[in-house]
Amino acid sequence: MGTFVLRSQNWDLKTAHMSLIKYDVCRRTYHMWYDAIRSAAEPIYAPRPGATEEDDGVILAPVFNTATNSTELVVWDARDMSVVAVYASPNVPITVHGLWFERD
Repeated sequence: MGTFVLRSQNWDLKTAHMSLIKYDVCRRTYHMWYDAIRSAAEPIYAPRPGATEEDDGVILAPVFNTATNSTELVVWDARDMSVVAVYASPNVPITVHGLWFERD
């Protein structure tokens, strides 16, 4: 069973960076995403349609890019935390909160 958490890399608000960690509570292993110029916000999990494994899907989170002073939507593969896509979203604030709802 896995869980996803944010971890502060630095407490200075001007340079605060939040890494994203997938922690497997059964195996006590983890995968971590960290970028020195980006800071992740609240992540959400979206399962792949028809998924049978608990981490068969993607993680989405707004990420603040300090180099461009803008927010991006980053998509990670939930299995290994590799980046699948990065979308520029200049009109989305870093403080956005989200939920994932599957269609019936």
